[in-house]
Amino acid sequence: MELTWNIDGINLPQDPSTIQDKASGDVQAIRSPGALPIMISFGSQARILAIDGFIYQKGLSKSQLETTYVTPLRNKMATVCNITSTDGTYDGLDDWIMIKCDMMSEPAGPLYYKYRMEFKLGSEANIISI
Repeated sequence: MELTWNIDGINLPQDPSTIQDKASGDVQAIRSPGALPIMISFGSQARILAIDGFIYQKGLSKSQLETTYVTPLRNKMATVCNITSTDGTYDGLDDWIMIKCDMMSEPAGPLYYKYRMEFKLGSEANIISI
């Protein structure tokens, strides 16, 4: 199998079909009568990486897909993940925290899962267990 994306040791069977890399700033506006607002920047917000795709592997049943991919990926929720991508764009950025892991399938449908995973990246990641 050709190497595709890897989420903290889990090789996705195919590359994501869409990748969204969002970066934004924390900027507040103070209104000033008769003039443009005064803009105050509080710096960058956490970068968000969202990937969408399909989990399918020829010869695997839905139960096997769930054991091999779906459950292990869900278990990464709220943990620090090392992400590697086919083209190397996200390699070496090891402070991504998984914030969303949606898996969709049809009960009697084809043998695949559609997914959306989202990760946040900051300058540092700390996990607090309570």
